[in-house]
Amino acid sequence: MSTFRRICHTFAAAALLALTAVSAAAADCNPAPDFLRAPVLSTQTSASKTIVGALGGVVQVGRYTLLVPPGAIRGTAVVTVNVPDPAVMRCDLSISPASANGFTVPVVLVANVIGVTDLDPSSLATLWFDPQQGCWVTMPSSVFDAELQVLRTPLWHFSSYGTTGGRAGW
Repeated sequence: MSTFRRICHTFAAAALLALTAVSAAAADCNPAPDFLRAPVLSTQTSASKTIVGALGGVVQVGRYTLLVPPGAIRGTAVVTVNVPDPAVMRCDLSISPASANGFTVPVVLVANVIGVTDLDPSSLATLWFDPQQGCWVTMPSSVFDAELQVLRTPLWHFSSYGTTGGRAGW
């Protein structure tokens, strides 16, 4: 097979993989997921903290804790966690300056599910709001810690996130 043909086959395979990934994301798209409801731990709905990138830091509001490891952020930035309704497991994460919204190592969003009734740990998921699709999409890498009753999700950028008892759209 000629080099040109190999390159064409490689690009065709890459395009097919990209289309498959887009189709999978679209199939897992939910415009209005049913986020977990939980007993209110705190009436605080927002917190901001200045994070020095080399040191990292922690921002906590209600059932959500954001762990920013050292080196995740270049320079210094203000990180904000906003929980619109303390009884609903959904949060909005933001960073200023906006140019800092993309990390060299992932930050970790920790969702505390202690006290959530009728919880099926095998179906827990973190969803993020995809503004391009206009819907919520399941994060593929969340891990449930049964001992601590928390769901940990690595994040490469800030957006709106929520915790459900299953896959988005299901």
